[in-house]
Amino acid sequence: MQYRITNKFYNNKKFKQRRRDLRNNAPTSEIILWTRLKNSQIGYKFRRQHGIGPYIVALYCPTLKFVIEIDGASHFEEGALERDKKRQEFLERNGCFVRRYHHQKVLEDVESIVIDINYVCDELLKRSAPPPTPPR
Repeated sequence: MQYRITNKFYNNKKFKQRRRDLRNNAPTSEIILWTRLKNSQIGYKFRRQHGIGPYIVALYCPTLKFVIEIDGASHFEEGALERDKKRQEFLERNGCFVRRYHHQKVLEDVESIVIDINYVCDELLKRSAPPPTPPR
């Protein structure tokens, strides 16, 4: 299925209730990570349960097109690996950088995850910055 980037590409209204339900029933690991990223605490703006095309991603930094996914038990069920692969390919094809974290790692060591996210953000920002103008 081909998607054009339009107003309906991000946060399509037909998925609004689903995004709200996901925010209101978020797993503990997602809530813990969100409390460390919200309000630009690490210097980058993130959104929760953000729609991109037909998918809803857990956390998203629109400035860097950085997607964070937290893999819980449902990601290890039959067929989940193939669905995750298809989803990630779609996101990457549309310019997103995707990083996945296991929910247990978030619960056990959120600090190292926040450090990694900050590092990835800094690296993505460097890649997107225009090259310096050479001196005359």
